[in-house]
Amino acid sequence: LGSFESWYDDQCTGGKLCSNNQCVLPTCTSPEILCGASCVNPNTSSVHCGSCGNGCGPGRSCSGGECTPKWVTIGATATLTARSKTATTYIPSQDSAFFWGGEGASGELSSGALYDVTTGSWTAVATGPNTPSPRVLATAVWTGQVVVVWGGGDAAGTVDHATGALYDPSTGSWTPMATPNAPSGRRAPYGVYTGSKGVVW
Repeated sequence: LGSFESWYDDQCTGGKLCSNNQCVLPTCTSPEILCGASCVNPNTSSVHCGSCGNGCGPGRSCSGGECTPKWVTIGATATLTARSKTATTYIPSQDSAFFWGGEGASGELSSGALYDVTTGSWTAVATGPNTPSPRVLATAVWTGQVVVVWGGGDAAGTVDHATGALYDPSTGSWTPMATPNAPSGRRAPYGVYTGSKGVVW
């Protein structure tokens, strides 16, 4: 069977689906596998390559159960100028990589961009009065709702920051972080999210 669709699938239990008004266990003919309610070939499916849900993304195809080519060049963009020592993290809900700050040709930067892995497109990170000051080697951590950007320093290595801000990608806004009891200023700190708290070390 190629797919299993019915207005009455919710009436079936035990993983069964409705087909011809009967609840049946869906089966697929090898090499196809069941992904959701459809039989797909994991050797050629660009959205289920090798396993269910393993999408190859733009610029790649599925061959023999593997996405190919292994590497796809990300095009240059005016949205994010060339830089090093940036704060980076991944935002799963948007399938996007977050890049902010770092050092460019003119020194420390306070700008950034989001790279959408699915579409291969760039979007500038919004800036405002609460955007952190320009800095290199800050840390960035995704909490499930906001990106925490904290710490870092100047390019000359003479100033270390003990400040940061929260970036909300859904609203494009920054909120300053409280400073009482914050760690001393430092560059390149480790940052993780525990599920309820952000930890900087």
